[in-house]
Order: sequence, then C-alpha cells, then structure tokens
Amino acid sequence: MDHAPWPCYVRLMPLPERLVAQIERAAARQHSEMDTQRVIIEPLLAWLGFDIYDLDQVAEQVAVVGAGRASGDGAIDYLLSINGQPHALIEAKVLRGDPRSLLDDRPAIQQINTYCSAHPQRPRWGVLTNGRLWAIYDADARCDVFSRRILTIDITTEPDLLRALSPGWRSHLVRFADELNDARAVANEGIRNRAIREIERDYKEQFSSTPNPAVAPTSLPPATSSAPLTASVELASSPAGQNRPASRTPSPPVPQGGVQGAVATYRQKPGLGAKPTKLLLPTGAKDIRSWTAVLVGAAEYLIGRNALRAVKIPWTSRTLLSPDGSVSMIKPNPLSNGWKIETNWSAEHCVRLAGDLLAACGDNPDCFSVNYDVAPAREGGA
Repeated sequence: MDHAPWPCYVRLMPLPERLVAQIERAAARQHSEMDTQRVIIEPLLAWLGFDIYDLDQVAEQVAVVGAGRASGDGAIDYLLSINGQPHALIEAKVLRGDPRSLLDDRPAIQQINTYCSAHPQRPRWGVLTNGRLWAIYDADARCDVFSRRILTIDITTEPDLLRALSPGWRSHLVRFADELNDARAVANEGIRNRAIREIERDYKEQFSSTPNPAVAPTSLPPATSSAPLTASVELASSPAGQNRPASRTPSPPVPQGGVQGAVATYRQKPGLGAKPTKLLLPTGAKDIRSWTAVLVGAAEYLIGRNALRAVKIPWTSRTLLSPDGSVSMIKPNPLSNGWKIETNWSAEHCVRLAGDLLAACGDNPDCFSVNYDVAPAREGGA
C-alpha cells in the first residue's frame, strides 16, 4: 500500500494529565504487563504520532523465528514502522518497585537485542519499557548487548526525550547513535568521557526543546477518522539562525536499487547510507571518499581565501576549530594553516557544518555541493 509521508518535524503537545496520572498510579496498583501496554504504552505511542489502530504503523505480538527460548520462535510486543519500513521493536515489562530495575534485567536486555538480530528486517532500535522508564538499545552497535543502551528516559521527568522514537526524529536518532558510538570507541578515556557527555547533552537538548532547524516540515499524513485523539501534533516552526537558510530539504527516499549521482547541498541533506564521490567548490571539483572531506574541503577553501576564522557554531557546544591544537577533539584533522578541525560528525552534520562554517566566515553557504551514491537497500531494511 502507499504510505503518506511523515512530517519531518513535529513538536509534541504536552503529555496529557490523565496519562501522567496513569503512570504515577501504575506502580502502586501493580499493573499486569497487558494493563501497562493498554493504559500507558499505547497512549504514549499515540502521543508520539503513531496511529495505534493502523497495523502498518503499530503491530502487536509479531512472531520472530529463532528468538524464543531454546532458539524457538518468540513474539515481540510491538513493531513500530514508518512509511512501511521497520523502525523499532518494543518489549513491555511490568512496572513494580524501583522502575530503574529494568536497566539491570539482563535476560530482558538480551531478549530485546536478540529480537532485533533475529527479525528478518533487523530494526536498529530495541526498546525495553515498563511504561515509566524507556531504555533504547542500538542493535547495530559493535559491542556486547549490555553496552548498547543509548538513551534512558523517565517519562515522569523527561517526557519530551521520548520524541527520539517519534517518526519525525528518525534521522536524529540515527545521527545521535552514530556519533555516540564513535565517541565510545575513542581510546583516551578523558577525551572519550568528555565527548560522550557533550554529545549526550547536545542531543538531549534537541530532543527535549526546540527542533533542529536543519530539517523543514513537509506534508502531514492525511487526517482520518480513526486517528487517535491523543496523537495531536503541531508543526514546529524553525527558529531563526545566523546566516542559515530558513529550511533544508529532508533526505530523499532511497530506491530499492540504490541511486548514483545524487547531490547534497547545504539545503539538501544526504540520505542515509550515502557514499560521497565528489566535492564541488568555486575553485573546482575534488574526488572524495568520506563526508569528513566535505568539512575539511570547506575549511581549506576558506584558508585559500584567507577567510577562515575560529568561529563558534551556535547549535553545538563542541569545538569545531582549534587554531593552536590545545582543545581536545575526538577526531582532529590537521589543516594546511596548522589549525585542527573536529571531524567526528555524521554525514549530514559534515554537510551542515560546511555550510555553517562558510556562512560564519562571510562566504556563501550554497557555494558547494557533493555528489554521492547510495548502495541498493538490503531487502526489507529499515
């Protein structure tokens, strides 16, 4: 069936007071797992913007071959899908006693990661929740399953953080996990811990406050009579930013057979899985093999024009440029003028930062473009 495009950005309405009360009463009443699903989890999914009455968005008790006890068949409580593609698996648990005991439930942690690996379409996100606490695991992380947790959300104190799972924040969750995994792989413990703290702070601010202006709203799904009342959303207006265009076009969908010769610019972000091939600047074209080369190329272009400045990028607390190399960085790259530039960024952030750097140094953020290819999508991949 045809799927209407999700809005790239939605700002969630306040958590309904009745739902807050249900969560607060759940532990005292010792809800069963099914009660937790019915009165807490499903209303929260509706609040996030999922139509819980549409099985193409929220499917229950989905069979997973080879993920049960003794490698038998298992069944995941919820499969969330976006535009027909698997997004996340959710395993519900009973809320009793200390809600944070969920984080120490090693069989449950093993279970949700096994479900993600065994599911034929291998959704990246596995979620454990008792209704109040939500733990998000990255099944693609290259570490043991007990170290894959990337977000822990207490819905009673940080409800807006749960938007990380919502349809409009899909690409942000990918970028957050990618940058966090890169930081966790840094050998130097001091730099590693500092980078993790900064990345977590940056993204938690994005998840819980003003939407990132890098993504513009697109069309909303058509209204239907079956849409749950608790799923009310409003488009988030992009806050004004210095030298930044009002909006950028979201990533284009990737055809099943892949794509060649696509173009990313400051206003058109690259799609997931994109592999850059050429950077085009006013001074000429250069073959590249990584997205960090886009950021480095923009800096070198400014150096050639004697225009590079040690500017502060307002949307991140991390340091982009270090003239004397005294600032600790995760992946510093030397520039021809002796400065260093931080290159531990996702593909989209490299493109965005290249434009932001050009604009902050008085140049045109639209003066560059990047040619890229995308490999064919794996069958049923998320």
